Amino acid sequence: MREVADNRYEIDRQVAEKARQDINQLMRQVRMEPYVQDGKTAGFLVRWIQPNTFLSYLGLRRGDIVDEINQVKLDSPEKALMIFQQLREARSLSIGIRRGGKPQIMRYDIK
Repeated sequence: MREVADNRYEIDRQVAEKARQDINQLMRQVRMEPYVQDGKTAGFLVRWIQPNTFLSYLGLRRGDIVDEINQVKLDSPEKALMIFQQLREARSLSIGIRRGGKPQIMRYDIK
């Protein structure tokens, strides 16, 4: 993966394909739990992330709140699972997070 601009990266297609082939393995690299705000799910809190793994290379950190993927709000566990299924075919990816209370979007192009 290489940075091509602020918060914009390119991921090698082979690396992305390997990660997408085994979503279960990918999910073992991170521990996330629903982040509830005002009684509603408002994303997923990263509790733990395994170092030197695909998800850590994407820039996710412990304490981040992932609140959207590809402009879809993650307001339920079901929606999160749906998004992961759609990512198998995606040629680009955007992850909206809150880090330290500040929102940011990280963008990735699969080349």
